[in-house]
Amino acid sequence: MAAALLLLVGAPSLARAGDDDKSGTLTVWTVTAEGKAIGTESLRVVHSDSGAFFASGTQKLKAGKAKTELQSHVQRAADGTLMKYRRVEAKRKGKGLFVFLREGGARIVGVNSDAKQADLPGILSQHIWDPALWHDLALVPARLGADSPVTLKYFDVEARTSGTATFTRGATTQVTDAKGGLVTVTVWDISGAPGTARALYVDGKRRLVGVRGQDRAMLLKDWTWEDGTKASGGDDDEAKPAGGGDDDDEGGEPEVGP
Repeated sequence: MAAALLLLVGAPSLARAGDDDKSGTLTVWTVTAEGKAIGTESLRVVHSDSGAFFASGTQKLKAGKAKTELQSHVQRAADGTLMKYRRVEAKRKGKGLFVFLREGGARIVGVNSDAKQADLPGILSQHIWDPALWHDLALVPARLGADSPVTLKYFDVEARTSGTATFTRGATTQVTDAKGGLVTVTVWDISGAPGTARALYVDGKRRLVGVRGQDRAMLLKDWTWEDGTKASGGDDDEAKPAGGGDDDDEGGEPEVGP
């Protein structure tokens, strides 16, 4: 169980499934603020035959006429060891950060920035928590089951510090899927974590259905919150996976490069 959870709680990768890649499972969420769509987040997860874990995510947000796009790439070895994490702006010479395995530990460096490099002992089994992104939270529900509260050790890539987040099981509620069916979800309150996410909405398959936060919310694309607010709109260019949020096509191991 522990090994499987380590695989799911994320690690970095320069291994990126291409824009046309159909391997693994793709999930797309709509991001809203004050009930209005402001963009999308998506995550494609691939488990290779060798047992390695890869995830490539994208966040596209709009604020007035301004648009931002961030891309993240995560990789863990079959034993759960963090291999790589990369988050960059999706533009020419986009700034970002890169964490990678080095001599039994990890090192973080800036990408197209003057951020100082630093060696990071003891983080290889920790969840990589990026406060700028919410799609990586889809890697957390595998840890959430009958027990409550659940603690999760994480490494905050912005602050470059480790900590422990606590997830406390709350009430169940019902949201509506893209086909109009009711889906029962459990609300897990978050404390002790960086960023603005405050609660996860998780279904019976331990899938991340939605996130509510201090400044915004995120729900599977074309689903509807319990208060009747529909998560539609965002980026028209975003992939539209089948099944109301997931693309279950199987594929092989993505190429890994520097």
